[in-house]
Amino acid sequence: MLLALVMAFWALPVRTLTPHECFVSVTSREMIASNDWVWPTFNSQPRLQKTPLMYWLVAGTGKLAGHVNEFVARFPSALAAVLSCAAMIFFLRKWLSLRTALICASIWTTTLAYARCSHNARPEMLMTFFVVVCFLSFYAGFTAEKRSEQIRYMLIFWVSLGLGNIAKGPAPLALVGVPLFVYVAVYRKWRTIPKLLPIVGPLIAFAIMLPWPLAIAYKLNWDLTLWKHEFFDRFFGDYAKGNYPLYYYAGIIWK
Repeated sequence: MLLALVMAFWALPVRTLTPHECFVSVTSREMIASNDWVWPTFNSQPRLQKTPLMYWLVAGTGKLAGHVNEFVARFPSALAAVLSCAAMIFFLRKWLSLRTALICASIWTTTLAYARCSHNARPEMLMTFFVVVCFLSFYAGFTAEKRSEQIRYMLIFWVSLGLGNIAKGPAPLALVGVPLFVYVAVYRKWRTIPKLLPIVGPLIAFAIMLPWPLAIAYKLNWDLTLWKHEFFDRFFGDYAKGNYPLYYYAGIIWK
């Protein structure tokens, strides 16, 4: 855990904020100034491309600190990185050994992704934390022998899935859903699905995910043209195609 803290927080405020980090820091600062925690703005213009959890965390930290600077903007990412390490140790020692859990966590905390994303105000590390907890809690619930433990771990799973989508939706739906579907299919565990809170769980996740988009829709008087332009058109490449071709990510993922 000391290694995780050092890797995540060492020289956290030294580097100047990048343009993408400024989308988070400036939006959070304007959220504090306007006291409107529903409608994100960047330079007074609506910014609905991203879900709001990172804005809320940075704005909340900034409100306590009295300002939003490099450290405040990156603090939630650094904290999420450390918590992801703690989650690995907590769950893995249940199935393997404490030694193996510590080795796995040490490998994770010394990756390039951990160092980079913990020092970045973008929501990637926050989303990663919730995705990690989703996988670990799902397997814990999947393999639990006691029904009470199964329910507890599956509640953690569904809450984490909901929060992950508020952190950077809708990516966690695919990042979590596709691998777990393949896992269930490969091991032919279809009969276990009714034990995984397949009705109550999604209701909990949607109860976390839906209030913000519904509040935005209400604020727009249910005219979703702006939402479609900034969220769905952007997702499908019609709003902003970006500077990189699709195959770029096939190489960058190995980093």
